Amino acid sequence: MHVIAGSTALRILRALRCPGCYEGFVPLPNPSLPVRRVVLPDQIKPFSRPFADSSASSRLPGECADHESTLADEGFSPECALAARRLDFARFHGLGDFSQEEKLELGVFDASKRIHIKTVKTCLLSLKLPAGSLISIDHDLYVICPELVVIQIAGRSDVDAIDLAQIIMELCGTYSLYPSLEKEARSCSCSYGLQPVMAIATLRKYMQQTRLTKKGRQTLSAALCLVCEGSASPAETGLALMLSRAVDCGGYGFGSPLCNARLDFPDDMTEYASCGHYTIDLFWQDCLAGIEYESATFHFDPLAGLPREGLTWGQVDAWRASFIRKAELDRRRLREIQATGVQILPVVGSDLANLSALDRVAWALAYRQEDWCGAAASDHFSLLDRRRTRLMREVLRRRLFVW
Repeated sequence: MHVIAGSTALRILRALRCPGCYEGFVPLPNPSLPVRRVVLPDQIKPFSRPFADSSASSRLPGECADHESTLADEGFSPECALAARRLDFARFHGLGDFSQEEKLELGVFDASKRIHIKTVKTCLLSLKLPAGSLISIDHDLYVICPELVVIQIAGRSDVDAIDLAQIIMELCGTYSLYPSLEKEARSCSCSYGLQPVMAIATLRKYMQQTRLTKKGRQTLSAALCLVCEGSASPAETGLALMLSRAVDCGGYGFGSPLCNARLDFPDDMTEYASCGHYTIDLFWQDCLAGIEYESATFHFDPLAGLPREGLTWGQVDAWRASFIRKAELDRRRLREIQATGVQILPVVGSDLANLSALDRVAWALAYRQEDWCGAAASDHFSLLDRRRTRLMREVLRRRLFVW
């Protein structure tokens, strides 16, 4: 039996999440994430800074005690976990060749089972890990759980808090990057509308129960200060990290938002609203401001997904009518959300293309916070306009938005 670990395990998890990347079905973790709700104006007052607690899901439950069952309690035998020079990944699509760009990472429970060759890296696992730390793919292949993947990657010297935060938000979100190593596939492929496979609460639990290196613990602790659950796309993740990261670390310093927060209409508005609730991509409760990322493909391109050949005029007209209906729904949705007192700031793809455009997004959010929180936007931007902080923001922008 072989146990996939480290970065290899991350790619395997991505393949298991992405439709069509694996020939078969593997039951992945399906944590129940807490609903992130918007608190409407009749329940709060300006300057009271009523943050909706985005870290509530990260608090350890009281039952996280030492009596929990472990792999050893399950009867797991350390002798059955072996390392191999090469494994057959033909059942997975688009993984690429591990021997060329990336080492195959395997886990063993006995130090004598480790092998030392250029194309394989082995790590030592403990039988005291919580039960369920290994996910069975088939009778001879296991992959470590998402929480252990994050913990192992956190200890790598080439990974910092931003790298790790992106991975955490992907696993706690509803999208998955394509598992391929090839840059062409990696830059353009992403699956959406998936179930999260990890919760921040369980990650914190593993962090307490697992031995980490000093570097790994520092990186993971820094990443957990930035992340939020429920992101629906890499662009949402990038915006959340860019806007929440501290100014002296290359961000805008607005604090962590709620990702895809649910806005329920009060009873006196349901008669006029088109539906009972909406979700907002990124939401800051302290100033009742939300950001909606409007990608060109889903919001502006009337030809998105349209075949280029063999169309009749009737098909073109039907497609055009569908696009018009979607645009009307977007406008109606914006109108009804803003009627509740929530200010929506639209962000388009070109806003992410250069720092000046992204600064204008932050400017709008800063003035909204000035109205509600009393924090002077001019003071905020006096810090952002320093040459050093601008250079740091440009470096961070390129990391987060150049796919």
